[in-house]
Amino acid sequence: MRKVISARKHEKIVAGHRRFEKGILFENEVADHYSSMGYKIKSRRRTRLGEIDIVATKSSIWRGSHALLIECKHKERISLSDFVRFVGKFLKFSRRAGEDQSGGVFAYRGELDPNIKTYYKTLDESVRNAIFLERW
Repeated sequence: MRKVISARKHEKIVAGHRRFEKGILFENEVADHYSSMGYKIKSRRRTRLGEIDIVATKSSIWRGSHALLIECKHKERISLSDFVRFVGKFLKFSRRAGEDQSGGVFAYRGELDPNIKTYYKTLDESVRNAIFLERW
């Protein structure tokens, strides 16, 4: 016997699928960009740090190995909690990868909550220098 759901619930499910698809397409666009710059890409990974959108790594003779933790957000309004979660993941990631050898990119489409910039200014200078906000 099939379960019947309301039209309202159906619309919520469809909207969720659309948001998911939009997010995946954005992640792929960001990954392609970093790949074109010579980075090796690992996408959509679940780790002990939580879900990671993209890890981009690159080796060079002069700098050695360099790793980027890239978080992609494609929604109307990016909340402070979205950014705070990213900073927490980045701090754990940088301890594992080596602080000198890691960076973070918060790639987004949409409007940033104004409190994000205020919070960003409160971060330790070394963290601010390692994390970049990129509007797409």
